[in-house]
Amino acid sequence: MNGHEMDTGAMTGLPRHFTAEERTQIRAALLAHKEFNGLSAREIGLGISKATDTTLTEEAGRKRIERFLNDANETEDKFVGAIANYLNQVTPPDMEESAIAFAQLLILSYEVGTNLTALTGRYQTYIRPLQLAQPQSVWADVATVSTEAWSRPRREFETAYAIVTMTPMEKCNALKVTDAVTNVALNDDIDFFAKNPAAIANNGVLAPFGPSGFLMITRSLIETRMYRLVRVAENPVKLRGHLTLSGLQASFNRRADLQPFDPDYEVELIKVG
Repeated sequence: MNGHEMDTGAMTGLPRHFTAEERTQIRAALLAHKEFNGLSAREIGLGISKATDTTLTEEAGRKRIERFLNDANETEDKFVGAIANYLNQVTPPDMEESAIAFAQLLILSYEVGTNLTALTGRYQTYIRPLQLAQPQSVWADVATVSTEAWSRPRREFETAYAIVTMTPMEKCNALKVTDAVTNVALNDDIDFFAKNPAAIANNGVLAPFGPSGFLMITRSLIETRMYRLVRVAENPVKLRGHLTLSGLQASFNRRADLQPFDPDYEVELIKVG
């Protein structure tokens, strides 16, 4: 359903149990975010209401944030999940300077003149599960290996994931990226983009990387997203590749057999503006 939009908010629930260690990590990230930006507990509560599907009054939000930061009593998992969703959409301080430095580290001398103009614009981003590789059987010469699981038609890119915007950077031949994840919960049933999505845009960078390819990195306070992309179409521009998630949410969403730099999903970006 590429290009389809509905006027509804993003679903961002995290139905899970948070360990004591995870709660400590989330509390530390929230406290750092609060102090750096000079935010009150009331303002953070309002931010959580806007960025997630959690409804809070100003007073209730203030009290629950204060209790969580003070570790006064056990905060329910649902609300800890709402805080994690909020932090997962907040860009770290000085992200643009870090993005420039990272891009300059990546770009090789022969890529300095790569024309990235055609890539600037707004994209709708979709994900789909990874295609399993067909196993190599040592008994292939004496037995028939069923290939049914690997010969099924591929799923389309139907799961809506994020709105990505790319703009030029003045200090290097790279693009500044804003990455508003509208489907933080990675819900397979969400196949649309809200007209006014409840999502905060993170910052990052896209730079040339490898033969005809690009590497795009975006950061939130508790997650890094790495996109390895190639251009597969021109009108409209379409980028396709793999998405690797690293951080608190990835720790309980990704398959246990994957290594840190293995992709979690195939990804497709379609330019829409």
